[in-house]
Amino acid sequence: MDTAAERSVGHDELAVLKLLAVDGGVGGGTKTSCRSLADRLDASSQTASRRLRRLAEAGLVERETVGDGQWVTVTDEGERALRTEYETYRRIFEGSSPVELVGTA
Repeated sequence: MDTAAERSVGHDELAVLKLLAVDGGVGGGTKTSCRSLADRLDASSQTASRRLRRLAEAGLVERETVGDGQWVTVTDEGERALRTEYETYRRIFEGSSPVELVGTA
């Protein structure tokens, strides 16, 4: 993680950020509730709320309370954090493969 905002959250918060992004939080927003998020995380509503709050405080998401939940949007800073995570996983799974030259010179 490169930025101060990314360093202020842990892996648990990044897992929530990924869920929100998969649900459509990037480039728009997604409606969620702490209860539904908690169910997906196998955690309490309080834990889900705390993780969302930390993401918002770090500037990785913006939250707007609506009647039956909240509208959450991944910010540009949040997208950068996700891209950093993606690059890490890409290096793990793709690695650097040796170049093999075949033929005659």
